[in-house]
Amino acid sequence: MASSAIAGALLNATFDERGLASLVLLATASVLNVEGDAFALSLNGTSTILSSSLPVPTRTFDAHGQPTYRYSAAGDLTVHVAYSVTDAFVSKQLTVSSARHAHNVTNVTLFAGARLLLDGAAPAESVVARSPAGLRDFALFARWSTTGALITARNPFLTATPHGGGGVTLSYEPMMPVAPAAPFSADRAHIGLHLLTQRKMAPPAQPLDEAEHAAMQRCVRAAIAAPQRASSVKINVGWCENDFQIDISTAAGRAEYKRIIDRAASLGIESILFAPRNSDVSSIGNGTDAWGWEQVLWFGMGERLRMGLWAPGDPLPASLTEMLDYFRLRGVRPVAYVYPILAFLAGTLPGGASPPWVVHGTYSSSDLATKRLGLGPMRSDLASPALQQWLPKTMRRFADQTGAGGFSFDYTYFEQGSPGGRPWRSQYAQWSGWRAILAALQQPKACAGRQCVVDNRQANHAWGPWMWAEGGTYAEPLQSDEQPGSWMFYEADLKTDRLSANRQRETAWSYRVQSFAPAEVVPGFALHQTDRDVSPAQKNVTAGPGCPRGGGTGRCAELSRRRDFDLLGYRYSLLSAVGTGGANLVLNMLPARDEGEFAAFPAEDVAFFRQWLEWADRSRDLVASTRVLPSTSRPAAGSLDGVSLLRQDGSCTGAIFAFSPTATPLNLSLALDASLGCSPPHPSSGVPGLLLLRQIGSSDRSEPAGGWARQLLRAGDALALTVPPTTALALELEPFDGASLVAPLVLGAAAGAAAPAPAPAPAPA
Repeated sequence: MASSAIAGALLNATFDERGLASLVLLATASVLNVEGDAFALSLNGTSTILSSSLPVPTRTFDAHGQPTYRYSAAGDLTVHVAYSVTDAFVSKQLTVSSARHAHNVTNVTLFAGARLLLDGAAPAESVVARSPAGLRDFALFARWSTTGALITARNPFLTATPHGGGGVTLSYEPMMPVAPAAPFSADRAHIGLHLLTQRKMAPPAQPLDEAEHAAMQRCVRAAIAAPQRASSVKINVGWCENDFQIDISTAAGRAEYKRIIDRAASLGIESILFAPRNSDVSSIGNGTDAWGWEQVLWFGMGERLRMGLWAPGDPLPASLTEMLDYFRLRGVRPVAYVYPILAFLAGTLPGGASPPWVVHGTYSSSDLATKRLGLGPMRSDLASPALQQWLPKTMRRFADQTGAGGFSFDYTYFEQGSPGGRPWRSQYAQWSGWRAILAALQQPKACAGRQCVVDNRQANHAWGPWMWAEGGTYAEPLQSDEQPGSWMFYEADLKTDRLSANRQRETAWSYRVQSFAPAEVVPGFALHQTDRDVSPAQKNVTAGPGCPRGGGTGRCAELSRRRDFDLLGYRYSLLSAVGTGGANLVLNMLPARDEGEFAAFPAEDVAFFRQWLEWADRSRDLVASTRVLPSTSRPAAGSLDGVSLLRQDGSCTGAIFAFSPTATPLNLSLALDASLGCSPPHPSSGVPGLLLLRQIGSSDRSEPAGGWARQLLRAGDALALTVPPTTALALELEPFDGASLVAPLVLGAAAGAAAPAPAPAPAPA
């Protein structure tokens, strides 16, 4: 069978009679030969099919020349292997079909011992990047002297194994069915080439070359399922104001929640995770979750939805309709809180039967006490194909009726059942099923004619970059519950928002550096979640409507911590979120519930808030290029940290954010060189190459709002500055052309300040 070739922007690929034969890196003309591109399948834990042992497959091509190979195996099985070439990678996907029998696919080997030889040589070494959350492997990187190869696939359950002589095996264990009416599609694998920079990622990151990290991040970015947004996500999380204390069945409760909506609108926030109580339709006594929150799910309709007493399209209570109308009036979209594993419609079918997704779960309050497995309450199986159809369809119908702008998911345990249960109850099968459900929300107009916000919580931080790219808007904001008592701070501080911001930057670093998350899916968490526990002064609050045991009793404390905005700490937190997670601004405790705090919030702070949300919108190109500063590491006690947001054209223009979390000043020294993506102009270009460093923002309230010029620099210079204690600085690098000045440039002075008086002339000798 003749070979074929496909050209990409950065590499070319050739294919032979059984698959990928070679890659050519166009920048150097280096050739990576792929010897023995084979796959293997294990079925039912007993039989293994190796493609190199099968007859030569048939080959077809699509309209773009991309090849697909068709193998016949084991009598009733057919395997299609489809390849595609993008700018920097070759992708490979297996689809298994069965004509007569059902099988359990217990293992898929995407690359079964293929040998990688660059210009005839085996790699000098290979490194496997592993999940920092305790799952399995992310990718394998093969290295030669100046060139590297990336091999990965779209899940965090991989086993990546290098062998002597350049051999590579990449596999995972799906434990999923293939049947006559249900083909099995393996996760797409990718292989690509890149030039090494010889610069290693700073500890505690894995010891990868910067180019290896960038290649994997680029591969993940190409998998992002959601359409590119024109502006940043801006969502307020209502439970961070303890909105579950508010009962919107009462006029007072609705008035209080409307203040949250008004405040969000005034600050430019577009969505609110809306989860108040509504005694008109729900009660904590009907809840089936171990946490006691089911009453606030689905805008309060969740219990009735689960019990089959209400479905999207049925009438809504007047109290909820009033609130939804107010959201529309103020131009803010409510986002629904959802627990996807509750036993939807259990016992509601004829004869008391349940839908096929209902199983005995593994998590409830009693299970925690007795540590029983598989004997818990009824739950939904995320691996169920029926649930993967019903749940997204129900959510889209719900959004169409209510105007919901998205969904926030929590309590997403993988209910894989007891050992020896259904073969598709593996952790991977649950993970894959959940990804499929979320991907169904990534259509351009899936939420009432607009793009959904898909907010994930619980263990989402562990599920890896492919879940964030293909199944959500952003990763879990703090890698934990947002309660300040749920995570440990690394610097003591009197301001909760600064503590929260330090944790947020640590989280963003972990996603970006350890888990290869591109900027588009990294969250920026600003402000804080107010404490759920009542303060000592509030414990004696008397009983009131909806709170019969008294205001000081647990979550029922209706007035607990309503006045908790951190006026002196929020600027540091907001700049932290914009700088390190500006694509997805998750905004929390707002000055709204307490009428006095709502009224007293200064206009200058409204302006500061809006200024930085608008900056994130205007600077989408810069936000997408966010990188950890090469001279800094993981945010930690006593250490300066920061990010660069520079244009990818080598001009060294854009923004830099620097943070001092500690009580002493910290110095930043930063070379404007290739490590930052800067390229000085060639002397023959006639371009002077001067850059003006301006300070455009600070968490210090005494700093001038207009910013000020700090230094004139050239690419190749070292930027040096001091960041004051517990301060966030936002800096801008822009081209400087002295010919365009209409007034003297004063370095070190506030914008609009007068130039200092000239020194007196020296006395005559």
